[in-house]
Amino acid sequence: MPPKQTITREMIVEAAFVLVRKKGLSALSARNIAKALNCSTQPIYSCYKTMEALEQEVIQKAVSFVESQFFLKKSLSDNNFKQIGLGYIALAQQEKHLFDLLYLSGRVVLDFENHIFPIDKVLLLDLMRQDPYLEPLAEEDLLELLCHMWIYTHGLTVLTRTNPSVSETFVQTALDKMGSLIIKNKLMEKGRSDYENSCD
Repeated sequence: MPPKQTITREMIVEAAFVLVRKKGLSALSARNIAKALNCSTQPIYSCYKTMEALEQEVIQKAVSFVESQFFLKKSLSDNNFKQIGLGYIALAQQEKHLFDLLYLSGRVVLDFENHIFPIDKVLLLDLMRQDPYLEPLAEEDLLELLCHMWIYTHGLTVLTRTNPSVSETFVQTALDKMGSLIIKNKLMEKGRSDYENSCD
């Protein structure tokens, strides 16, 4: 008789993450996870007293996945600030259920005014500092740029999420124009008119 399989917390979180990624948050249930793991619901309720507790771990796993797949892979380009926006849009197009979970469901706090962004602030600032034309700006200036650009990009991203017919050319042009405007404005505000054309 084969040994009985031990169901671990890691296995449960992974199965739950795969389920949410494929079918959305509404599919997250002990029964569906048990089916995926070919076990009863008992191990799931032994590890997690509530589905809300499991959901929080799934969210953390989703955040880590999104950062590694859509933002860290975009680093070391000649325009990371733009790549941040493109990564966010690509996420909405390629991982619809994860985007909905993280940024449309209300389960993850977004507070641009207080610099709580969809992705870790330290990661975003590190990416921005690699752009030569942003080098003269202090952290508070970078955060202001990020805040304004993310508000715009979030709206553009939701537009592409709900209207798949929006062309890639439109998205690229929209990001280029808005990014150029806010960066040039900030650099000129800081008296760096010599940088006026450096972000084209």
